[in-house]
Formats: sequence, C-alpha cells, structure tokens
Amino acid sequence: MKTIAIICEYNPFHNGHAYQLARLRDEHPDAVLLCIMSGCFTQRGEPAVLSPYARAEAAIGGGADLVLELPQPWASASAEYFAAGGVAVAHGLGCVDGLAFGCESADPEAPMRVAEGLDSPLLQARLAAPPENPTEGPAARIARLYRECIGDDGGMLSAPNNLLAVQYCRAIRQLNSSIKPLPMLRRGSGYHSPELEGENPSATAVRCALRQGSDVEALAALGAHLPLTTCAVLAREIQAGRGPVFPENLSQAILSFYRLAAPEALEGCASMSGGLHHRLIAAAHEARTAGEMFTLAAAKHYTDTRLYRAALQGMLGVTPADLAESPAWTLLLGASQRGLSLLRELRRRDSLPIITKPADIPTVLSPRQAELHRRAAALYTLAMPASAPSADFINYAPYLARA
Repeated sequence: MKTIAIICEYNPFHNGHAYQLARLRDEHPDAVLLCIMSGCFTQRGEPAVLSPYARAEAAIGGGADLVLELPQPWASASAEYFAAGGVAVAHGLGCVDGLAFGCESADPEAPMRVAEGLDSPLLQARLAAPPENPTEGPAARIARLYRECIGDDGGMLSAPNNLLAVQYCRAIRQLNSSIKPLPMLRRGSGYHSPELEGENPSATAVRCALRQGSDVEALAALGAHLPLTTCAVLAREIQAGRGPVFPENLSQAILSFYRLAAPEALEGCASMSGGLHHRLIAAAHEARTAGEMFTLAAAKHYTDTRLYRAALQGMLGVTPADLAESPAWTLLLGASQRGLSLLRELRRRDSLPIITKPADIPTVLSPRQAELHRRAAALYTLAMPASAPSADFINYAPYLARA
C-alpha cells in the first residue's frame, strides 16, 4: 500500500489544501494520503483557529485519508525542528514512500540541492562559530553564510514554504530515510497575504476574515474560499463555543505568566537566547495586552514569530533538549476508510506507536512528551471562546469517516 505524507497545519483547511490533495490523488490514485498535522498550537507559536480534531475532520472531508498529530514541542518550533519532528513521524511509521510539500521554486531539485549545501562541513563550521553580528536573526545568518560558503540559494532560504521544503529534505538526509521528496509548485495567494481574494486565498487571509466576524453571515462570505466540509465544521465549532480561537484570547494568560515569571526559571527554555526572557518579562510589566508586550519586546533580530514562539515555549517549559529528541508516539486525529485500512496494517508492525485517544497516552514511552502535550491542551482550552476545563481533550476521540 503506497503512502504519501504531507506535514501540515491546516489552520484552517482551505481550497489550496484541497487542491494539493486532489492533485496528489490524481497522480497517485492508489496511495494513502497521510497528513501529519500540528496539534493545538502552530509553528508560529499561536493557538490554531480550530481544535486538532475539528481540523482533522475538515481535512478528511477534503480528501485526506489519515491525520496524525505532529506533537509538541516540534509543532511549535523553528523550521528545522518542525521539519525534523514531522519527518521523524513519517519515517518512524515505516510505511511512507513520499513526502509532498509546497514549494515556490519551479526547480524540483532545488530543495534537496540546498539541503545538501546546508550540511556541508564548511558551512556547518561557520554556523558553529559565534555570530559575527549578535543582532542578525538566525534565518538571515544562515542565508548569508550559505551564499558566502556555497553560493546562490535561489531564494530557497527566504520564502517560508521554500525554507520548510529545504528542511524537510535535510531531515530526510539526516535520517538516511528512503522517503522520496515530492515538491509541488505552490499556487494561489502569497503565504502571508491577508487579502481574501481568488479561489485559493492563504490561511492568513481566512483567519483575518474570521476575525472580522464569525457569525453565519461571515461564514457565508467565506463559502467561495473554503471547502464545504470546512464551512460546516466551522459553523458547528462556533455554535459550540469551541472556535474560532485567536492568539488574543490568551492575552491575559500570557501577561500573567510573564509578570510573575522568575528570569532564572526561563533562562534554559528554548528560543530564549540573548536575554530574550528578560525582554519578555520587562515588557509584560509595562504592557496591558500580550500584543503590546510583543511590540515592546521586539527588535530587529526578534521577529514577531520568534517572540510568539519563544513566549509559548516559555509557558510550556520547552527546552533545547526536548527539541533534540524525536517523537516517541503520535496521536490519531482522523481517518477515512482507506486510512483505517492503513492503520490496521500499522498496528501489526513494529512502528511508531499511534495512540487512539488522549486518555490512552502512555507516559512510559515518553513522560516528557506526554507532559508537554498535556500542558499545550490545557492552555488551548483556556483560549476557546467558551473556555473549557483543562482536561477537556482527554475525552476527545478521532474523527472516523463512515464511507
């Protein structure tokens, strides 16, 4: 049974995602389309607009066969660790033949070529040396050193989709995995475009539209840009008070945490290098909202994404050692009938464990991964429009399509 994986966020699942799955289905009609999707929080460090289970249901309705979770802390980490965690899940299952991902380069060999350059001894030696300019951001430094040591990267180390494409290929190389990269030329609006236009707007644009109003009228306006299943899931979650979830819903929780935090307790957290924890704490004491806190803490080398991600990692207690590990298990979020067939096959193999329900998460496999999962879910339930008990997700079950 051929399996093609997609590492994703589906925040939320929109027409561009449906197009990618439909194209993969046309090109590989007999393949199982496996989505390894972030859980409660996204790579940017923000809560996902809908719960993992709701987003998985939308994905199954849009053509996916099996949706598994990319767990914390990898789901909310920089491109290198996000890619490493996702590829580790795909590789650990032992059934994935190809990894499909969006790319903004028409050259299908570009992601692997740049990945090979990143792993060159010369570049790695330069990266291991102390930064020449402490105010230069990590991504900008890598791109500059690549050009100095290897040559032109063709924009592969700047655009978000390209950067992830390179890191997927790099993770495949480092695991010596047989998974074949399947880059797909991205189409539609720009990755960060806030404009809701065309038939394939960005997820950013959809979230912006939801922020303007999430009533029935607003959903009707989104109908031309989202699959019917996504619209139905959104309507149900809004009515139940479970969505949409926005970063500002956690504003007071973030401010409270950082006003009360001791600097020494945050010093060892991931993404806090260069004294960022001191900046966040100082900004929290001056700010009235989390957004204002991030504005006060910002600097040339501290982008919004870096600040949001670091703030979440600090609240969850994520350390560099956590990111250096590999996922010990993954969680089942949704499956079609074809996906269930693959799942039964995987149950018979000695592959990465797939947990059916959060209540069954085995702390013996990885107590630390289980704890980070629990903390993320507890924080996310606080951000829902109708905030829920911290253990609410324990009672959730995966979405299983009937036909």
